[in-house]
Amino acid sequence: MRRRMLLCLAGAAVAVSLGGCGGPAPVKLAPVEAVVKINGQPAADILVQFLPDVSSAEPAVTATGTTDASGKAVLMASNGQPGAMVGTNKVVLADLNEERPPQGKPLTRKPRLPSHYMVLGAQSPEVLVRQDGNTPFEIAIQ
Repeated sequence: MRRRMLLCLAGAAVAVSLGGCGGPAPVKLAPVEAVVKINGQPAADILVQFLPDVSSAEPAVTATGTTDASGKAVLMASNGQPGAMVGTNKVVLADLNEERPPQGKPLTRKPRLPSHYMVLGAQSPEVLVRQDGNTPFEIAIQ
């Protein structure tokens, strides 16, 4: 009886160790480049964020990059790896050179980005990141 109990406990220990107690599942990333153009011209100093559309049960890894003088941004995932999550991602942009006057003072120049690019919502553009690296994504703003 005692031997059978030890065998059952040993079997349970092996099953648990093989069952994957190693933490969350790995996230699938693909290399991503984005090119931002405003009125057909490359836009420098734009923060590009890809926010994955995942269920609350899945790990979510966002990706960000900043455009250079040619309007190109290479995205890095929030886990420190290059790329963005495979699947549908919402795109959010931020102008790093946006004018920020003191409270109560008017803007002296028109913002470069429409408001629907700057907040996550129903109007946020979506992109589909595929494992085969379907980049660069061009984000054209008029």
